[in-house]
Amino acid sequence: MSEMLINDYAKVVKNSFSISINQGRFMREVFKNAGYDRFPTSSDEDYAKKICNGSKPITADMRNGFPKPYYVYELTTYYVGKISDDKLKTLAISFEIKDKEINKECLCKAIASQFFLYIEGGGADKAEINTVPANYERLLSGTIDEKMLGFPQYSGDKAWVINGQSVSAYTKGFYEKFDHVWNIRNIGKVYWHKRKLVCRSIDTQYIKVDAAKRLERTGKPDEKGTGNELGEILDYCFFEHVLGAPKILSKYEQVTAGGTYKAQSSGVHLLTIGDEKLPAYQLVYGASGIVDDIQDAIDRAFEEIASVSSGQRKERQVVDSIVMGKSFDEDTTARLKNVLLPSKVKIPVDNAYGLFIGYTLGLDADQYDNDSFRTAVQDKMRLDIQHHVQYIVDKINTLRLGKSSFYIYVLPLNDALSDKKEIMDRLLGGDE
Repeated sequence: MSEMLINDYAKVVKNSFSISINQGRFMREVFKNAGYDRFPTSSDEDYAKKICNGSKPITADMRNGFPKPYYVYELTTYYVGKISDDKLKTLAISFEIKDKEINKECLCKAIASQFFLYIEGGGADKAEINTVPANYERLLSGTIDEKMLGFPQYSGDKAWVINGQSVSAYTKGFYEKFDHVWNIRNIGKVYWHKRKLVCRSIDTQYIKVDAAKRLERTGKPDEKGTGNELGEILDYCFFEHVLGAPKILSKYEQVTAGGTYKAQSSGVHLLTIGDEKLPAYQLVYGASGIVDDIQDAIDRAFEEIASVSSGQRKERQVVDSIVMGKSFDEDTTARLKNVLLPSKVKIPVDNAYGLFIGYTLGLDADQYDNDSFRTAVQDKMRLDIQHHVQYIVDKINTLRLGKSSFYIYVLPLNDALSDKKEIMDRLLGGDE
């Protein structure tokens, strides 16, 4: 990773301009377009010239004269207008970018961002890491934009983030997780104490498309038993994020794993119900039903539960055979070892069941204003659930599963059959 002094930076950028310009005027114009208004006339060019050639520093008072957040966009616009297209390739090479085709706007954004490193560092003989190649690649890929370039919250604060692993791109299924490591180095003047790291993604559209392509291979949109059906996906969402039970095996993974036995659950999640002194776990097997009538939806979900419970031994064998070949975070891995591996200390692991019920609510939104409709939805949903509590209890008892835990999530839809297909069509089709 190379470093660059401000005089080297200024030289290569100034030489790329379509019109010849002296050092003092160049630096004064750069300062001006970066939001600094204290070099208003040509009489100020002497000090600007010395900043440009590195013989004078950028003082703390000057640094405080730049508006925050830094004007990366404005300086980029200035560079785009001044830099000659004919000199673009030479400019890129000066910053160690050797692509055959150069995106002018992305290059100018990366170069504008680099300038603010000198503002923070003071310029003169203080070299700065050449961030232009890395930021140029991120701008090209859409994983960063000018809003995330060039301005720390605290003056003098600066960090360099290095990919801590050889892998920088991943191909994962819709439900799959992965871990990645970054090394973050404090290269600024501010001591880090009680800092919070916030990671932000500018545009995750490409992630959705990649996931959709993986799902499409297993079946058509809304095809039950493929991982492409809305109920199977919402099972995952509710169990993982509401119940707090990490996924250990999704429907997608069951389908793609093959094998002679076809697993009946929509996925399997691991729920901790004990504590450190008395650990205990539940393997939560998922099922779902999404149809117009709520009772029919309950029936559909319990048909899946019946298939799972009747083939419980084989369902567990599917879990054991697939999960042991997968990787998880440290906490989940430790818990899985307790559940799946034989040990001298017997830790309780019970079977449990999770259901997602989707149905058509049957209210005409046009007959209500917004507030009254929200109230009507809550009242109708509460009434629908109350009327079917005993029906669900009877279903559980009929299957002789009264000793098992059940986690049931209910979501009303405007038109269950139409909505679930439309949602999956849009997801797999990549629509917004």
